Amino acid sequence: DGLDWAILVEMDYSEATIPITRTQNDIIYISILLIIVVVGLSFAISRGITQPIIKLNNASILIGKGDFSQQVEKSSKDEIGALTDSFNKMADQLQKQTSDLKEREERLSHFYEATKDGIILHKMGVPVLINQAICDMTGYSENALLLLSLENIISCGAKMLDKKEESFEAMAIKSDKTTFPVEIQQSDIDFKGETISACVIRDITLRKKMEMELQIEREQRLSALFDGQELERKRFS
Repeated sequence: DGLDWAILVEMDYSEATIPITRTQNDIIYISILLIIVVVGLSFAISRGITQPIIKLNNASILIGKGDFSQQVEKSSKDEIGALTDSFNKMADQLQKQTSDLKEREERLSHFYEATKDGIILHKMGVPVLINQAICDMTGYSENALLLLSLENIISCGAKMLDKKEESFEAMAIKSDKTTFPVEIQQSDIDFKGETISACVIRDITLRKKMEMELQIEREQRLSALFDGQELERKRFS
């Protein structure tokens, strides 16, 4: 009794700040976890947005290369889904139009090659497209004809450039520089987005020969008629 006690305690600074350090570490761990969660959610959301766009971009590249069979799977019903529907409809329409164009080109190609009349598509006297018939008529190869001007193929090429007459007769020039009569019909057509001239050239050598024979026969008949009349006059005299 009568004795006072005192307890003295000595603490380090690090020991005194342990609760503060623990709280700080908890805040850091929670912040890192939140950042990971936010980044993951952002990545998932951005991937959900960008993945359909990447698919559309890749499909667009393939369509640009001529593959119109591309279809992108619709993954949502939002604006991107509507864009995907529009893209698929556009691809279907392009495929159909391309198929129709190829069919028309095949028909035209068969027509160009099957017709016996020569066909020359030219732009201001420079041949753009020719068929096999005009090659057979003139004796030139296709490449040789494409390097010639219209005046080197038809003797009155300048008349064809004037376009004053849509149908007329002229002389075509062969590779050996001999000529033969042709009938030409020309008109303007739309070719690859521009207006050019189309000429259909028909070899009328046989027709001219027949006309010449008929003319000779007609002249002979008239001559015989005149001779008969002259003989009749002489007999009457």
